[in-house]
Amino acid sequence: MNHQLLLRLACATAIVASSDAATLFYADDFSGSDGSFNGASAPEVNTLGGSYALESFGEQQQLSGNSALLVRDPGGIAAGLRFGAAGDRYNWGTGSTAATILADGTLRISFDYATSNATDNNSWIAFGFGTANSDPASSDSRTYNRDEAEYGLRIEGDRVISFVNGGTDLSNVSYSSIGNNTFVPVTIDFGFTSFASGSTVTSVVSINGTEYLNESFTLDSTDDFRWEIGSSPFAGGDSFMDNLSIGTVPEPGTFAVLLVGAGATVLRRRRQR
Repeated sequence: MNHQLLLRLACATAIVASSDAATLFYADDFSGSDGSFNGASAPEVNTLGGSYALESFGEQQQLSGNSALLVRDPGGIAAGLRFGAAGDRYNWGTGSTAATILADGTLRISFDYATSNATDNNSWIAFGFGTANSDPASSDSRTYNRDEAEYGLRIEGDRVISFVNGGTDLSNVSYSSIGNNTFVPVTIDFGFTSFASGSTVTSVVSINGTEYLNESFTLDSTDDFRWEIGSSPFAGGDSFMDNLSIGTVPEPGTFAVLLVGAGATVLRRRRQR
């Protein structure tokens, strides 16, 4: 292979690798004036429909310094952000959104996370996946272990914990503190083959570029996948989220096929000369 061919293959690789998400469903950099979240943060991308933007539940969340400040409910009830209104939460497990996720294989949720107290275990950002189409009851104090949640995540400044089936511990992994008031990238990758009840979903969680969780959970309902972002119900450090992006990622095989095709084209042109 001559240098020109190597250069062309390198360019083809770069072009393919630069396509992080096949479809971008939602993106929000949380720009806006400080104050109440609802109505103040307009997402840059929203293919879910205008009525399914992020909204507060439990307690009015806040915009602060062009990021989302996760506010706790002083009564100790789970609070945070959901897609859509109470009783009309967006369902990621049906329609064209689900079809796109299944076609591409992976749903990626990425964002930047910061906390004002990285060693305080009462300060976290949480996720509840497979929740009901309703806001938490008064007995629910945490998003990640609501009774009906199929999978939950609790990300702190120095550890990540996962749960299944409404609060059963799955993993608990510690890592070096991210430091106070320092945003770090977080990526949650879900691998779907079906949205049918009993299907297995893989979950890979990376924080600040390092993979800490690689596990799976089981769906317990069909074509029904709603989820929420939650704050800690306890007094602790403040938690912030920025640069939220939700989209699909093509299977690695897609990249390989594209790259092989690009290489074959270059070789064919070289032989024709």
